Amino acid sequence: MLKSIISIIFTTALGAASIFFFYEYNFFVAIILLVWFISRLFGYNLKTLVKGFGEITTHSNLETKCNCAIEFKIIIEEVLKHPTIDRLFNQLQKKTIIVPSTQKEDWIIKMLDNYKKKFGRDKLEEVKFNIKNNLVWKNGAIDFNDSIYHEIFIPYEYKDGKEEESKSLFTPAIEIGITIRIFIVNGIIKLQVGDFSKEYAPNRLSTMAYQTHDTITSFPLMYFSYLHKIPENYLNLSSYATESWKNLYVEQKAKKSKGFLEDWKELTKEIRDYNYVCSVADEYVGNRKRWDTIIAGFEKKKSEWLEKENFKNPFARHDDNALYDDLKPTNLYFVNKYLSVFVVNYNEFREKRERYVYTDYYVERP
Repeated sequence: MLKSIISIIFTTALGAASIFFFYEYNFFVAIILLVWFISRLFGYNLKTLVKGFGEITTHSNLETKCNCAIEFKIIIEEVLKHPTIDRLFNQLQKKTIIVPSTQKEDWIIKMLDNYKKKFGRDKLEEVKFNIKNNLVWKNGAIDFNDSIYHEIFIPYEYKDGKEEESKSLFTPAIEIGITIRIFIVNGIIKLQVGDFSKEYAPNRLSTMAYQTHDTITSFPLMYFSYLHKIPENYLNLSSYATESWKNLYVEQKAKKSKGFLEDWKELTKEIRDYNYVCSVADEYVGNRKRWDTIIAGFEKKKSEWLEKENFKNPFARHDDNALYDDLKPTNLYFVNKYLSVFVVNYNEFREKRERYVYTDYYVERP
């Protein structure tokens, strides 16, 4: 009891002393005492508190220094050939929204023509994002949504771009046209189609929940970590978008669920590892055990993911000539039949410019 009273008095004294030194304009001592006071008041030790401040500073630096571009190219024709679109096509024919005698190949041609009429582009949807100093540009203009997200709507019948305006309030959007969207969530790039109503849902989770979008393909952006150093804020972390959380609504899985927060716990651990490798990538690290463990784990998940989604780097080189490592591009460029992903970290060019652009001499290599 006496020990507790003494602790309270000491903590109060620290707070009072901090205020006193602020009034005396001795900010250095005042801030130290304030941090000590807060740590005792809320039960943190100084080491933990300093570590927390360090992580905040690290995140701030990553956001401030980020200078990255992300380009997506969606191959519309291949997306329309995906099995989930086959399923939708058959459903729409049964409801005579699509003429029953229409062949799928002819319908795809018509949809591509509608896409061209509405957007003025031919078979390829391109979008570019730039992240610079904690600001996001989308196709060259500031995007105040502050998120890597893009979607388009292709109508079954083109009506001067006013297809949605002419529909009834009770008509689901999926009976008017298809939404194609691409975005980052939990560090993963997802290309999806929808917006399905309950009747057209590819998966009924329960009597009250259903799937609104189906994933065509996905790309493991987070596991490339220090090559792009995209700040955590733009990885769009969401516990609601994890598989274990979604399984809350799957009736047959609810009782067998491993816990709706399990995926989120694993993700937050990976994010801590992600921030660590991004923050020390350009620094000397004496003990590289943690670095090597994280990178090995990320490399394994990345390789398995790329193989599963059939992503290839068309310009990949497989030589091990260390003399030319500084000349090798660090850009990410991967393609599959649905999507191409190009990511460039402009900060990586700074050292190359210092060595090869701003100089006026050349050193021959053996």
